[in-house]
Amino acid sequence: MKKIILLLALVFPVISTAESYLGLGGGIGSIQESGIDDAFLTYVYGGHQFNEYLSLEIAYMKSASFSATGDRVFDPLNQVFNVNNDKIYGEAWIPSLSLHYIENNWKLFALIGNAFWQARTNDEGVGVNDEDTDFAYGLGIEYRPAKWGLRAEWRRLEIDWIITGETELDAFLISLNRYF
Repeated sequence: MKKIILLLALVFPVISTAESYLGLGGGIGSIQESGIDDAFLTYVYGGHQFNEYLSLEIAYMKSASFSATGDRVFDPLNQVFNVNNDKIYGEAWIPSLSLHYIENNWKLFALIGNAFWQARTNDEGVGVNDEDTDFAYGLGIEYRPAKWGLRAEWRRLEIDWIITGETELDAFLISLNRYF
């Protein structure tokens, strides 16, 4: 009987404060590599907040084109391609665990997860595509006076791709979300 009461005491707070949310936003993406300009990102996400400390979330992020200039070595081919004025497009699915702290109408949060990404470019008629799964994390703040929230966050995707080798994509995002 004591075990059942303990289990109910642990589960009840999770059930009583649980709620789902959806959000939409945009921002700027910056690849930490010289010769690649910043690009606009669109961002859609949804999640489930289990209690005041824990959420699971999945996000879909898509970029407008990053402009690339200069020569790049594409491994494993070990060939040099000239990517002057080339466009790089990318998208990623990012499931993550969110740990957060809520005080009044403010929520501070940290995200950790994986990014399932795909990137493509075109070099003088030769298409270059790459995809992988890499580490992702971020920090953010949300103001939520009622069922709507305004969120600002930074996310980093650690990526190892054929175009640049190991690098990072930093995303600075603003979004609006709705809790249900």
